[in-house]
Amino acid sequence: MANRLSQVAIWKAVAKKLHDEYKCTVYSDEVLEEFIMPCFFVKLLMSSEMQTKNFIKRNVTIIATYFPSNEDKDEEHYLTVFDKFLILFQMGFPVGDRYLHVDDIQQDRVGEEDDILQITMDITFMDTTGRIEKMKEEGVMMGDVSLTVEVEDT
Repeated sequence: MANRLSQVAIWKAVAKKLHDEYKCTVYSDEVLEEFIMPCFFVKLLMSSEMQTKNFIKRNVTIIATYFPSNEDKDEEHYLTVFDKFLILFQMGFPVGDRYLHVDDIQQDRVGEEDDILQITMDITFMDTTGRIEKMKEEGVMMGDVSLTVEVEDT
């Protein structure tokens, strides 16, 4: 059975891919000042919906906000950054021993001068509640199963 995914693991996987591709710093959203541009800020929002007593449907929204350097504030640069982002994430990405498939990626421009690129990525995946893992750890096993088979001679 696949391991449960933590929000931290997902955030780190996204941040690493962004850092490796764009060669810039990736911050969490609590850094408010003294950041070096170009850079990304990555925020992760998650909601969960119980499916069964063993499985949860997770809905994740990742918001990657890109601040370009002052000399790169032009349409061509924004389009290039977004195109690279699509190539990086549109087919999904690994997180630990799991692989997350991306449902949707959208871009927007924000800020007073529309000079900040904001990319939103939606992901839906199934995760375990931890119940099965806990039962395995505690040694809880299914009871004996009896099977009776009748065979007819023809």
